Amino acid sequence: MHDAHLTNGVIPAAGTHGGDGAAVAAALGMAPDEMLDLSASMNPVAPDPVPILARHLRAGVSRYPNPARAEAALAEVMGVDRERLLLTNGGAEAIALVAAEIGGHVVEPEFALHPRGGGPLWRSNPHSPSGLLAGGADLGDERVAVWDEAFYQLATGEWTRGDRDAVVVGSLTKLLAVPGLRVGYVLADPGLIAACRRRQPGWSVNGLVSAALPDLLSTVDLAASARGVRELRAQLTDVLARYGIAARASDANWVLVDSPGLRERLAPHGVLVRDCASFGMTGVARIAVPTADGLARLDAALVAAEVAADVTGQMAGPVDRAAAGADRDAHAALLQDSRGPTPGQRKGRAPTMPTRSASMTAAEVAGPVDRAAAGTDRDAHAALLQGSHGPTPGDPTPRERPGRAPATPTRSTTTGGHRPRPRCAAEPDHRETSSPPTESEAP
Repeated sequence: MHDAHLTNGVIPAAGTHGGDGAAVAAALGMAPDEMLDLSASMNPVAPDPVPILARHLRAGVSRYPNPARAEAALAEVMGVDRERLLLTNGGAEAIALVAAEIGGHVVEPEFALHPRGGGPLWRSNPHSPSGLLAGGADLGDERVAVWDEAFYQLATGEWTRGDRDAVVVGSLTKLLAVPGLRVGYVLADPGLIAACRRRQPGWSVNGLVSAALPDLLSTVDLAASARGVRELRAQLTDVLARYGIAARASDANWVLVDSPGLRERLAPHGVLVRDCASFGMTGVARIAVPTADGLARLDAALVAAEVAADVTGQMAGPVDRAAAGADRDAHAALLQDSRGPTPGQRKGRAPTMPTRSASMTAAEVAGPVDRAAAGTDRDAHAALLQGSHGPTPGDPTPRERPGRAPATPTRSTTTGGHRPRPRCAAEPDHRETSSPPTESEAP
C-alpha cells in the first residue's frame, strides 16, 4: 500500500494508487481473501494464470532471465515489428524509461506516474481517471505524443490504436490479471526503443515472465475480454443504481461515482474501492468492474453499509442532542433507553455519568449497529430498532418503506461475523479503557 499509515482497527487513509486491499484487510483484522479489492482494475474475465505459471515456475526461478522469446511472442500477437517493441518490468518501468528519454507533461487529472515537467504531451487511453476513450490524436490544441494504453485492450478488444507517429506505453498486468508478475512494454520507433533498451537495467524483466509469457499470451481473447467487461460494467451500474449511486459513463473496466465516504463505508464489510482524492476529485470513488461473484459480494456489502447507516441515523437524534447539550441527564437517559439501567441505578444509586465527547457517544451505540450490519439483513435491522427504542405503532420497518424494494442478495462470507467498529484514520479515538462494572462487580 502506498503512503498509508496502518493502525489495527483503523481504515488506513487512501494512498496515491489503488491495489491496497491486503493492507486495508490487515488493518481491519481480516484475511486478505476476505477483502474484495475493487480499488485495482483488472480483467474480470481473464483465464486463471496459475496453471501456466506453475508449469514454468522451475525454469523461471532457476535461470537468469532472457526475455528475448517472450518479447518476440508479444510482437507477434500485437502484429508489430520486433525492433519497435521493448518488454519491460511492468508499465511503470515503460513509463519511467520513456520519460527519462523525452520528458513530458500532462493535462490534469491524469495518471500519477506520467511525467509532469517539460516535454511532449502524455495521455492515457482510456483516460485515467474518467475511463473514456480519446476521440482523436489531439487534446485541445496540442497533439498527444505518448499514449498510455494500459487499459486499451479491455476497452476496445484491440491491441493498440495504431498511432505510428506516437509512442505507446502499455501494461499486460491488467489484461492478464497478474499485478504481481510485472510485465509491460514500450512501442515506438526503433531509435527510441534502442535508447530505452540501453537505459534499462540488466535482468529487468524477471525469469517467470520470460518463461511463461508466450503461453499466457496464447490464452488471450481480446474480443471476449472487451465484451465481458462491457456486460459486467452494465451489471455493476445496475447494482449501484439500486442504492441510489449513479455511475458516470465509462469505456473502461471501472466506473466513477460521486459518493463521498464510500470507501470508508464499504471497507468494514469486505469491499475496497478507490478514493480519487489523489486526482483532485474529492468525494469521487472509482470502482473496478468485478467478476460475477464480485458483484454479489459488492451487493451484500452495500446492503450492510446501508443498514449500518440507517441504524446510525435512527440513533443519531438522541445521540446528537445529548452530545450537543453536554447534559449528563440527557446522556444518562440515552444510555438507559438503548442499553437498560446503569449499574448504579440497578442498586438504587444515583447515576455517575462522566462527560464524554460526541465521538464517544456515537461509539456507545456502535455495537448493535455493527451486529445488524454484519448480518446484511433488513429484518435484523428492524428487530434492532424495535429492541433499542421499543415498538412504535404505525412506524414502517425498513422493508416497508415507501419506494424501497427489498434487497436480499446472497450473503457473502466477507460480510459475516462481528468485528469491532473500524474507525477512519482521521477519526480520533475517545473510548475509555475500562468498562462499567457489572451488577455482581459493583460495590
